[in-house]
Amino acid sequence: MARKHEYFTDLYTDALIGFAAFTHLPASVVRTGSGYAIRADAGFGRILLATNSEQGLADTRTDLDTWTVQVLQSSPAGADLIATETDRDLVTAYGRAVERLELEGSWSPVEVALDRPVTVVEGAA
Repeated sequence: MARKHEYFTDLYTDALIGFAAFTHLPASVVRTGSGYAIRADAGFGRILLATNSEQGLADTRTDLDTWTVQVLQSSPAGADLIATETDRDLVTAYGRAVERLELEGSWSPVEVALDRPVTVVEGAA
């Protein structure tokens, strides 16, 4: 029996919320060529995909799930895989993928100083 988008969204609600909270990005379940995945758009053409099986998201959840996070870079020719990490914990797999890109100089975290006011630029939208 083929599963639907709503099924995976309900089954993986906790993973969606955790992934969105940790990445500070909206996350959703999306259809891929082979199944479903959790996706977050990181900006600058970067796409994060999280799966826990060869086909995408598994139809059932277990305590033995292994998560794979892929970081893709959009280009005119398509999307190029620039990092992939696997771990039993979704957030750890994401952290390792980003850490690898940071070490390569391919990922810069946005630095925001919350203790000082934001400068208003006149006429800026």
